Amino acid sequence: MQDKRTDDGLAAETRSPAELDDNMHQEAVLGHLLYLYPAQLTKEEVIRELSVASEDFGTLDAYERAIRDLIATGLVHQHGKFLTPSRAAVRGEEIRV
Repeated sequence: MQDKRTDDGLAAETRSPAELDDNMHQEAVLGHLLYLYPAQLTKEEVIRELSVASEDFGTLDAYERAIRDLIATGLVHQHGKFLTPSRAAVRGEEIRV
């Protein structure tokens, strides 16, 4: 029996719950930025809108990590205090079926 592969090529069974949670937050951040593109939002605005003004440290930290990781991988650019999806992310969304 073959492992069911995910979009990143890893078997779903090999990813930890924390990694799945991180991916969910990254998907939410990138999706939000793509939905509002070409508008530019600050990191604080993105976190506030996605966390529905939660005060829970875990929730806020998860979105902070998601933004940091998306910037590190080049899917999101930070221009001063503003965030925008990369051109590759925008094009990927345009051609997604």
